[in-house]
Amino acid sequence: MIAHVTWWQESVETKMGWLKTGLIINAFAFLVSALFLPTLPGSNFPEWLDRASAIQWSVVCAVAAYGAHSRKLLFWRLVPVLMAAHLLVVSIMSWLNIGAIPYPSPHPLIMLMLGLSCYWGFALLLFRWWRRQRNNFT
Repeated sequence: MIAHVTWWQESVETKMGWLKTGLIINAFAFLVSALFLPTLPGSNFPEWLDRASAIQWSVVCAVAAYGAHSRKLLFWRLVPVLMAAHLLVVSIMSWLNIGAIPYPSPHPLIMLMLGLSCYWGFALLLFRWWRRQRNNFT
């Protein structure tokens, strides 16, 4: 009989592999969005700023993926700073662009707060997990 291993019982190597894969996918998605996708109509920001921001986050995700791969202590300290900066930028840009996104609901503020709450909750879980990974970095 094969025992089923749940996600919290997986080895650190498997979790880091999932993290690296997710970061690489995000880096690629940010790059594709910067090069090919149009910006939101009615955005409060110029198109070049949206594209520069997407390219910047593509580089950040690529650096974080390399850090998870190389397991240097510098990256263990750097990745939470990059994640916090990303959270702050996403929150501010979402707040400033609230009028540009056509929500089907008459209350876009409620939808924004719900989305940001979920985003921040996931990020806090990721921060907590990342702090416990210090022993895996040299």
